[in-house]
Amino acid sequence: MQPVPTLLLVDDLALGLAALEGALTGQGYRLETARSGPEALERAAELTPDLILLDVMMPKMDGFEVCRRLRASERLAEIPVIMVTSLDDRESRLRGLEAGADDFLSKPFDRSELRARVRTITRLNRYRRLVAERAKVERLEEEIQRAQRLEAIGRTTSQIVHDFDTYLDAIRLQAQLLERDQPGSKPARSIIDATDRAAALTRQLLAFAGRRPVEPRVLSLSEVIREFESLLQGLAGDRTLELVLDLPPENTGDRLEVLADRTHLQQILVNLFTNARDAIEGAGTIRLGARRRGDDEPDDANGEDGEYILLELEDDGRGMDAETRARIFEPFFSTKEQGQGTGLGLSTVYGLVHQLAGRVRVSSRPGEGTLMTVLLPAVNEKVGAPEP
Repeated sequence: MQPVPTLLLVDDLALGLAALEGALTGQGYRLETARSGPEALERAAELTPDLILLDVMMPKMDGFEVCRRLRASERLAEIPVIMVTSLDDRESRLRGLEAGADDFLSKPFDRSELRARVRTITRLNRYRRLVAERAKVERLEEEIQRAQRLEAIGRTTSQIVHDFDTYLDAIRLQAQLLERDQPGSKPARSIIDATDRAAALTRQLLAFAGRRPVEPRVLSLSEVIREFESLLQGLAGDRTLELVLDLPPENTGDRLEVLADRTHLQQILVNLFTNARDAIEGAGTIRLGARRRGDDEPDDANGEDGEYILLELEDDGRGMDAETRARIFEPFFSTKEQGQGTGLGLSTVYGLVHQLAGRVRVSSRPGEGTLMTVLLPAVNEKVGAPEP
């Protein structure tokens, strides 16, 4: 059963409110009232109504200002507003539209016209909310399914890596014995080098699978980035890439502290940077930033509250379409030519970040570059250290 639509009626005059209530009572709405601009904003935040009927001429804060403030609020911006006014000139209507009003109704109004407009706009708003809720249930079901797939792959990968390491150890031991018996043996050295490279790959697989042991400690994310800047510059090679650091000034005292393993943070940085570098053809710019999530920013994809430190890496490369974005964290998935990569870079990032109780977001469109955002639980005196 559909809930009863809520209408917020705003007028500083009792006569104006009585006229609106008289027209809408018994029409299947829950009617709430406010007698001033500030009260209207307070009630809107409390009720999140389906529609606001807003008088324009009010003292202290008029309807234009109320509408502007509603549109400036992330949570209230989508609430439809009908301005009810005795002003019927073109300039006033333009001011209302610029402030964000959806419709106008001139006083004295016709009751049938008022009811028809209210009915139409509330239905459209309910439909918009339904579509938005369904879409949210679907950046959430997809995320859960992806996590389940990766968890299953991770368990399988961990077992394979364990067995593979056993064979590598046996091969390395035999090669070391051969090198001892035949000093300078090139075949023995080649085998040892190959097993070392294979062992490095298995460590990366373990990191993706979330089975690699961690040594978490309180670290300043901004300091780790500054320490790692020269290495990242070196990863650019002979490419004409500009690395721009976007970090809080050191004298602010905000160290952006997280509970993490230093090696894991460094590997996340390297893999994200490498992915961004490879997405840029020719010259380009990579922005690497860290900041505290603002109070007015939306919660993360799982709808959880809390303080987060955001690690952001943005490139102006070729970007990705929706199909590619949906698969970038899958192990061995790669858009590069065969032999140009393992396909484990971003899946490793995904595994490491989730080991740190964080999440990864991606925003990208073809030809518009990519923004990768890592959300890590913040550590400070107010929040305390999260569990690893």
